[in-house]
Amino acid sequence: IGLKRIEIGNECFNYVREFVLDGLESLESLKIGRYCFIIDGNERDDGICRITNCPNLRQLEIGWYSFEDFKSFELSNLNSIQSIKFGYRCFEYADFSLKGE
Repeated sequence: IGLKRIEIGNECFNYVREFVLDGLESLESLKIGRYCFIIDGNERDDGICRITNCPNLRQLEIGWYSFEDFKSFELSNLNSIQSIKFGYRCFEYADFSLKGE
């Protein structure tokens, strides 16, 4: 038994510059609403989003403009991923990394 779903509403966690999920073995779904994890929408040299070692994560959904001004986005070791949906202008300035085993 563990956390199976994380859902973050709209306009949450602004000014937070690091979002890391690592080793959540029971997690199956992650949904983040619109306008989350941003400061001003302009390109910046900070901001890390990393989702890794979540072997049962099947669905990832991120709403419009979330993480727009983040610099780095990494997905790794998500062996069960089936669906990834990004809204408009998510990770607009980010370097993207997708890694598997």
